[in-house]
Amino acid sequence: MGQVTDDDTDVILKKLGILFPSFYALYYVISLLYLLAFGLPFSKFGYFPFYIDLNDFKPELRDEDDDDRELPLATWLAHVTTFLLTTWLIFFIVRSTRKAWDYACTIGFFHFIMCCVVMQGFPLNWVWWVTIVISTFLLSSLGELTLYRCMDLRDIDLENT
Repeated sequence: MGQVTDDDTDVILKKLGILFPSFYALYYVISLLYLLAFGLPFSKFGYFPFYIDLNDFKPELRDEDDDDRELPLATWLAHVTTFLLTTWLIFFIVRSTRKAWDYACTIGFFHFIMCCVVMQGFPLNWVWWVTIVISTFLLSSLGELTLYRCMDLRDIDLENT
């Protein structure tokens, strides 16, 4: 019977299966907090994680009677906050320093695909692209650094080896 490693397909799929729903659950919780903080209408809640600026995706989502001037800022803040807090998801779920950046890049790419599918369009806003690239880079760097500092630098017990 072979030893199970972090490189096994079953292990990777299991961790991704836990990581993606956890990521979007966190995203929706943070989105709800920003909706409440900015006093935005709850009709935007379903699409909240998938756009940075309403005008860049589906203009028909914008209601004429809604005053949505805070919506782009709230969605941007929710995106950045979620990616920063996802560092802890990577810490608790991935638990492998050398795989942290793989999972972070997979989250960033998967989120890009989900944005295109949900909004039925391609993001054209340069702010969206800069934000997704920088937040994915920060997620991979912080995830790897956190795992390295907290797990790989543990004291090695030489008496029990």
